[in-house]
Amino acid sequence: MSVLETLMLGLKGQLHHPFARNSALLATGSYISAGLNFLTSIAVARVLGPADYGILALAVAYPTLVWSFIGTKSVSVTIRYITGFRARNQHQELLSVIKIGYGLDFLVSVICLLLVALTAAFVNFQFYHITNLDWLMIAYAFSFPFYSAVGTSRSILTSWQSFNLLAFFHVLESATKLVLVIGALCLGFGVIGVVIANVLLHIGIGIVMTIGATRILLKEGLDSWWKGSLSQLGLFRKELASFLGWNYLFVTLNGFVEQIPLMLLGAIRGTEEAGFYRLAMNIKTVGSTIEGSMGGVAYPTLSARWAKGEREGIIRSLKRWIWRGGLPIGVLEALTIPFWPIVVPLVFGLGYKPAVSGVQILMGATAIRSLFFWLNSFYYASGNISVWVKGFFIQTVLLISLGWWAIQYAGFFGMVLVYSLVGLAFTLAMAKLAVSQELSFLQDQVFKS
Repeated sequence: MSVLETLMLGLKGQLHHPFARNSALLATGSYISAGLNFLTSIAVARVLGPADYGILALAVAYPTLVWSFIGTKSVSVTIRYITGFRARNQHQELLSVIKIGYGLDFLVSVICLLLVALTAAFVNFQFYHITNLDWLMIAYAFSFPFYSAVGTSRSILTSWQSFNLLAFFHVLESATKLVLVIGALCLGFGVIGVVIANVLLHIGIGIVMTIGATRILLKEGLDSWWKGSLSQLGLFRKELASFLGWNYLFVTLNGFVEQIPLMLLGAIRGTEEAGFYRLAMNIKTVGSTIEGSMGGVAYPTLSARWAKGEREGIIRSLKRWIWRGGLPIGVLEALTIPFWPIVVPLVFGLGYKPAVSGVQILMGATAIRSLFFWLNSFYYASGNISVWVKGFFIQTVLLISLGWWAIQYAGFFGMVLVYSLVGLAFTLAMAKLAVSQELSFLQDQVFKS
């Protein structure tokens, strides 16, 4: 059977499956959202130029890094437990997990804000030496306590498989961001205006999503989440704490992977190359939107099936998803590679032409990684988060150490190459392990009692 026949068969078989419909719904909203974000990036990049665009990226990078280091980002944990408790009609435990999610994320976001406020001036003085950059960092961090509510709200929507509402919020956030940023740029506020626009956006979307998620709980006849009692978790408390601990390590490492290369480029090679890197990563994010959507749909599906003990069926599904889901998406992403030398200078401006090669490398790596869109979801749903985090730790160490060396000699291009190759090695190794008997059938203690 030819590759084309395989792709057509995969698409035909998946279009009639609920998983495909949910993925398509979420992907539609995500792609509309990504398109709006892309327009926002175009406007910001063209108006600010590479140097100021790099300053904007650096202003956001440090607060985001601190939040990654301090915050638990409990969304990945709460989805698993909310879905499992809902599948077993354990409503009191469900409300307790939601309360923990909202409360913990809010607490760490406040701590993060305080840390950024205390250290931003020192970081700017030691590394960047850019006027008023410390105040921009603090201003951006001000939105974190409000935006922290988005994680658990998204967990509720995902666990209830309210993908239409989740897609709506994706679009609402991106559309609002476009309006606020364009308005700030038109008024001539530059980098400062873009930062303030993002702060206002985070505050608003955090409030709106919390209201929407709370209404879903009430419509199903559940009590208000803030009335949940932690004592209801019983034997699950120790396990939940362990899961949150491993997730904390993963989120911290992921923050290092996303922000430290950017900060190193800014400190070693200047704001222009940092701007190239941020642009390339933004394009990669847009290009992998459907991969993220499919992974988001896979997570509650895998969590519910794992909670019910359907181990063997899950492994068969993973192998089938590679060919019927991941392969068609990967091919579509790969087909965009030849067009970026035309698109980037035309859309963003000739000043960003040096970023083209990096964009092509990132999209090539993304196309391959799309085969395994379910990878992160599987490790979380199966309870094997410790294995995932240990593998990610090795990836992080390699990325930062090799990336620092590559930046010295090849700047932006070297960092992108290291990011892509190390990321691919991690994905392929973890995918092979995921479908192996020794990992797939590890004793799972979750929902056992």
